[in-house]
Amino acid sequence: MLRLLAVFVSTVLTGVFPDEHSHVYDVAEEVVLWMNTIGPYHNRQETYGYFTLPFCRGPKISIEHTHETLGEALQGTELQYSGIDIRFKINKPKSTMCEVDVNSDAYIAFSKAVEQQYWYQMYLDDLPIWAVVGEISKDGHPSIWTHKELEIGYNENQIVFVNLINGDLTPLKLNTKITFSYKIFCLHIILGV
Repeated sequence: MLRLLAVFVSTVLTGVFPDEHSHVYDVAEEVVLWMNTIGPYHNRQETYGYFTLPFCRGPKISIEHTHETLGEALQGTELQYSGIDIRFKINKPKSTMCEVDVNSDAYIAFSKAVEQQYWYQMYLDDLPIWAVVGEISKDGHPSIWTHKELEIGYNENQIVFVNLINGDLTPLKLNTKITFSYKIFCLHIILGV
């Protein structure tokens, strides 16, 4: 009992609580997916904030921006909250994230991004994830990936890997709506066996 009290007091005094900074989570605790930069694959020095393209945020609105460290600022990191509700060890079936109206501005921006092979970077628990915006289809028209499936591997109370699977390659068509979706799959990983 005395040992338990000592652990509790040391946790309170040091401010060590489960979150993305300590990399230790409780079941169902929020895990934040940060969107970083986006830019052409063949010119990695040219980067923009992820939401400079007309992507939409997920429905969860609670965090707008993280405070960067000096190192992140020097590297050009521009972390922005994705709005995707992710909970530690909780699977989520395919869910609608948001819809985008493909007006002429959105069509031009997405088409340019696909033609220039734009890629983007995200972070989940400080683990980097990279993906491309879309592809040119066989008929020469731009298409974008509209579904993100995140596989999150965990061991006990820590995330040990994350994998992104793009899905639903959707042709860009002017004056239409594009629905973006996501799915979360949590996988228990046994380390050291």
